[in-house]
Amino acid sequence: MNLRQNAFPAGAPALLVAACLVGFGGQAHAIATYSASITSTVTVSGFNDGSGFSTALPSGLLFYNDGSAVEPDAPDRATFNALLDTPSEMSGAFWTNSGFASKTGSVSLTGNASALSGGDTLNQAASLNGGAGPAGGESIARQLTNGFLTLENTTGNAITVFMTVDYVWSLAASVSDTLSEFAGSYVSIYYEAYVPPGFQNPLSADFIVDEARETGPQASYSDGSSGTYAISFTVPVGETVYFDIFVDATGLAYIPEPTTLTLFGLVLTGLGLMRRRRSPAA
Repeated sequence: MNLRQNAFPAGAPALLVAACLVGFGGQAHAIATYSASITSTVTVSGFNDGSGFSTALPSGLLFYNDGSAVEPDAPDRATFNALLDTPSEMSGAFWTNSGFASKTGSVSLTGNASALSGGDTLNQAASLNGGAGPAGGESIARQLTNGFLTLENTTGNAITVFMTVDYVWSLAASVSDTLSEFAGSYVSIYYEAYVPPGFQNPLSADFIVDEARETGPQASYSDGSSGTYAISFTVPVGETVYFDIFVDATGLAYIPEPTTLTLFGLVLTGLGLMRRRRSPAA
């Protein structure tokens, strides 16, 4: 059985979103809102053991789902805040002063979980929305999902694995006053295929989606996209390869107290937020 180990994904960037928020009177009806949604479908396209491409699982290649799950929720706001800048990861949704926040996440698999083959899929989704108001309100939400696949090559040949990732994402937010209110949202998909303990030199790794938006000069935004991303990597003879994929969403809205000046910053790094990586049991 595999254990998880806290670590940064190699090369994962960190995005610091900071807003200088100037408060003033007359904000009783102010509202700032955000939303974020992202879905990912990983499809196993096929394999090549040196004799040609095939959608059938090669005999001797053990390919299975290993612990994919929605990340658990933080029990309280203090725990959630502490986890924003530590290796441990949890989802959360918290708000103050008439704010609101909600989130959902899912992970599912088609096909045989203990013997994946061509056409089988790993499906992940994360979505959230929230808002803050009146003056002094704050809302923050984060939904994290983990996809874990494992490949053990007991054959006598190196095997190349081919996958595609189909994704759809959307981001939106609005504020009633760009000088005194802030809203932002972030979505990301990050994957990595690696042979432990070579965490710093993965066989293949990349941000498939890494999108952040925030209000500023503009009072609102609405954006989104979809696409397909191709992945391939080779499982060496006698080795075990872990394929990890993280599909995450984060959102924030903040309205300061009247007559105050606040510098508010939030690291919205999604998968760059020190995601978990697996390692073999000692």
